[in-house]
Amino acid sequence: MFSTVFRIRRAPKGLPVACPTSRRTIPVKPVPKDPVAARRHKGGQGGRRLGRDRLTSMYPLVRPFLFALPPEVAHRIALQAMRAWGRVAPLRDGVDTVRVMGLTFRNRIGLAAGFDKDAVAVRGLAGLGFGFIEVGTVTPRPQPGNPRPRLFRSTPDRAVINRMGFNSIGLDAARGRLARLRERPLPVRLGANVGINRDTPIARAADDYRRGITALYPYAD
Repeated sequence: MFSTVFRIRRAPKGLPVACPTSRRTIPVKPVPKDPVAARRHKGGQGGRRLGRDRLTSMYPLVRPFLFALPPEVAHRIALQAMRAWGRVAPLRDGVDTVRVMGLTFRNRIGLAAGFDKDAVAVRGLAGLGFGFIEVGTVTPRPQPGNPRPRLFRSTPDRAVINRMGFNSIGLDAARGRLARLRERPLPVRLGANVGINRDTPIARAADDYRRGITALYPYAD
């Protein structure tokens, strides 16, 4: 499993956060000094933080099983588990909302592109408590990526080496999945990462990006 978790930076004592892609500043609500109000502000720190009350308590039990499998197989199983979890996961309200560049996020923790490349487990990942989820990378046409094995564990470093090679189901399939997701409300902001096909000449890369943005823009935030 090989994605990145992003955190939107908090400014100390309510100072505004500078947005790196804009000249505007975004004020951040300070944490209340009263202990009771502070706990309410943070949402209790318990099971509402990324689903630690249920799913993460199971991780020590399933980790030996997952690590006995090839990394890509373990990743696929994890995605299917998240997909199943999405059918029953509760829709949590925001507990530490923040507004950035005109968008309100229910918290500051988000999952970057690369984990759920084909948008199969968005609702399950949302049920873990993420504030935003980015699917993809999606290429205009389906492509298989690099030959396997292409994902490698570095257990001492608690990391993986990703040589997937932009495997993608393509725009048509991804657009259909995102459209079905939007048939019901999503509790998180949804991003879509687009890329170019391997056989696309660099001189025509802009055309692939244009196709991707045009196709997925109506379904992403």
